[in-house]
Amino acid sequence: MINCPRCTQVLPDNATFCMSCGSPVTGGYRQPQANVVAASRPGYSADGMRICHGCGAIAPTERQSCSICLQAFTRLEERAPERPDGAYWAQIRTELTCRQCGSKSPVDEPDVEGTITCLACNTIQAFDVSVWKDAFAHAHAVADLAGPSPEGRRGGGASVAGRNPFFPIGISNTTSTLELTGMNISGGVMRTRNLSVSASPGHPLCAVCHTPVEAMVEGGTRISTRCPTCGDRAAYAMPPAVASLHAPLVLVLADDERVDRPEARVNATSAGMVVALHCPSCGGAIDVQMGERAATCPFCKTACRIPQRTLLSLKKQNEKPRPWWALFRGPSPKRQELESETDDDPNPFGDVARAFAPAAETRGLEDPPSAVPPNAKMIERAFSIVVPLAVLAIVSVVFFMPILWGWLNGYGSDTTPPPFPIPWP
Repeated sequence: MINCPRCTQVLPDNATFCMSCGSPVTGGYRQPQANVVAASRPGYSADGMRICHGCGAIAPTERQSCSICLQAFTRLEERAPERPDGAYWAQIRTELTCRQCGSKSPVDEPDVEGTITCLACNTIQAFDVSVWKDAFAHAHAVADLAGPSPEGRRGGGASVAGRNPFFPIGISNTTSTLELTGMNISGGVMRTRNLSVSASPGHPLCAVCHTPVEAMVEGGTRISTRCPTCGDRAAYAMPPAVASLHAPLVLVLADDERVDRPEARVNATSAGMVVALHCPSCGGAIDVQMGERAATCPFCKTACRIPQRTLLSLKKQNEKPRPWWALFRGPSPKRQELESETDDDPNPFGDVARAFAPAAETRGLEDPPSAVPPNAKMIERAFSIVVPLAVLAIVSVVFFMPILWGWLNGYGSDTTPPPFPIPWP
């Protein structure tokens, strides 16, 4: 063990910075590699990212279970492989806060149509699609800057240690949430921006056997996936409007963007409410289960896709957001911003404090680490208690001492007490 040269905090021998004050130290912090063995199943790597085998999000070294899907971490020696082209994944979960009823509704894709429906009250409201720019920028930053290294998962430029707000992801945290709020008026229409964006590093898994899938980019706008274990395949296409929102975005994997399955036909009322689903091939009736985004015709065995808007109409949409994935390439704008900052702050806790200051407002980390040492917190709490008590004591002396003096000399409330020995105002 070693001590921080600035605050004397006890640190591991291989630490590169102090997790209390952010001061750089010698050594090197690496993700623990104990008990790592060669991966025995196709699709896994022995030296990639630790992931949850339930949802594909990163598995923090200080946690025993996933904070997203609540599944216990198992087979941690089987890790997600790194992509040979250097691109990396972010798992994204988004929710709309309805401006009508205040409830949260899942948004399981980057919806760029300009309208969005609340699951709770069925209100269709105008939506500001430019909010996805902030959503993708946040997800890109999380996937790029997540720990356990203080430099994030991919360094190479100027050091960001001590200023990196996302390094606890991969150590103690799984995800970071950005709360976007407000309205935007365009074309005389008020459009909501109330969107919650939760992002985690990770790797998409096969829907059948939960093995990390192989993803191949085709033509810049399409992506095909294949499971190396069970052979399940899928194909997706990203709308041009989504591609233009964030330049480093390569492609998106979302159920509504899947193109290798036809969409189920719907029977709807004049008001647009779906009352039945039918097979796009033979017209047979299809029954869809709660939250399922795909169904198989019981007659011709055609597999079809169920869009989220259809599940909303059928009242079979899950209340919790369904994860979808974004593939990024290159450094995030947040990394470039951090690399451009300087380290000449006279406040020894300035960098770390600024890094975690937004956590209470918009960029929330689950259980964020403290930005100051514990003894500083104790002094602050003691000061906040002692000062009010001292003020109260002074006020009590000023206003009640003459009355107490009279009581001590045997005078009641109906008599005049003797003069107080000290002139009293």
